[in-house]
Amino acid sequence: MKVMVIGAGKLGTKLATAMINGEIHVTIMDSNAIVLDRIKDHMDVLTVNANGARKDILEELDIAKYDLTIAVTSSDETNILISSMAKKLGCTRSIARIRNPEYINQLDFKKNSFEIDHVINPELSTSNEILRYLLDSYTFYFGNYAHGKVSLVNFNIKNTVDFVNTRISNLNCIDGILIAAI
Repeated sequence: MKVMVIGAGKLGTKLATAMINGEIHVTIMDSNAIVLDRIKDHMDVLTVNANGARKDILEELDIAKYDLTIAVTSSDETNILISSMAKKLGCTRSIARIRNPEYINQLDFKKNSFEIDHVINPELSTSNEILRYLLDSYTFYFGNYAHGKVSLVNFNIKNTVDFVNTRISNLNCIDGILIAAI
């Protein structure tokens, strides 16, 4: 597998380090030669000192032979452009990191419009995980169905005293409720 990581910051370097093995051939591209020299000293990867948003550079590197392009520069717009270009130039899959909170409601639109396979917003992912952790002990709805007549609810019984150590047949507070899974 051939992977191109564009952006040699913390995340780009961490990704490259995690992928280095005999089966994955990693190329790291960045416009900062000093950072790339430091990476060359510590990792067995191909480094390219260039701007990943340039079509001629991607063509020269034969991006069409790569299985994955991951754009993790400091600019969301550059990441979108790189991922879209790589995909249109024949790379099998592309991933773009988009961090700007203004784009949160547009992630799916950007992904589909620019033909990017996957969009990652680390801050949104982190906040969703924290929220999921905090809400684990509280009731929350997964969704409404049948025009609001049916709701799928998930809750943790450890905070509902009536449910703890009680058989379902002995519960008298579940009239009109269908228990689908435990």
